[in-house]
Amino acid sequence: MATTYICGDSFASEDPDYKEYYNLWHEQLDTDVKNLASVCASNLLISLQVKRAIKNKADFIIVCFTSVTRSEVSYKSSSKNLKLLDRFYSLTREDNSDCDLTAYTIFVPSDALALNPKQQNLILEYNKNFYDLYLAIYRDSQIIENTLQKLLDSEIPFMFDQGGFEHPSYGDDVRKYFKKFNYYRSDINLWDFVDTREHRPYFHIQQQSVHDSVADYYNRRIKNAFDNRSWSGLGDK
Repeated sequence: MATTYICGDSFASEDPDYKEYYNLWHEQLDTDVKNLASVCASNLLISLQVKRAIKNKADFIIVCFTSVTRSEVSYKSSSKNLKLLDRFYSLTREDNSDCDLTAYTIFVPSDALALNPKQQNLILEYNKNFYDLYLAIYRDSQIIENTLQKLLDSEIPFMFDQGGFEHPSYGDDVRKYFKKFNYYRSDINLWDFVDTREHRPYFHIQQQSVHDSVADYYNRRIKNAFDNRSWSGLGDK
């Protein structure tokens, strides 16, 4: 069976404590699914997920990007020689003992459970004094563009959701960026379906009808790609 890899932040993740209440969109795909998405992922971490999906020869890749208010730190020394992606702490992984890196939200580092209170305060103080939004927007735009180019070069069928990167809820135009890759842009932005930014459930979207419609959309796009065999875009967008 063909394998679809999911890369992204919490909107593409799961929450074990809510598993019996929801049938998430990525759980309804008509392919085998490998989900690399993680809660609070930064765009740099998402780029590592995509790198792994390409290396593992995915048949299809769905990428959900995130806000620029995410970054990464090392929170302890590591004695393991692990790949970068495997070094990141994950809220949905049972054993994080070998991890030494974590992504976090700039002004709410307490959400990164890997960080102790002293580390959280240091990060909060640092970002209050030195964080620049416009520099972060430029940095992440380059990370995302590089990631999309790698996907294009891989010749693996893919689609991307710009997600929280300069989402209209922040007062900007979501279609402004990455025009070169519009052919592969999803018609669906998962960040459009959230009325609250509550931490739980991790995947945020609490309307089952939304998960159903998102799954239907991606199933049609995946089928279109496989039917055409050579991927040249979405065709019927």
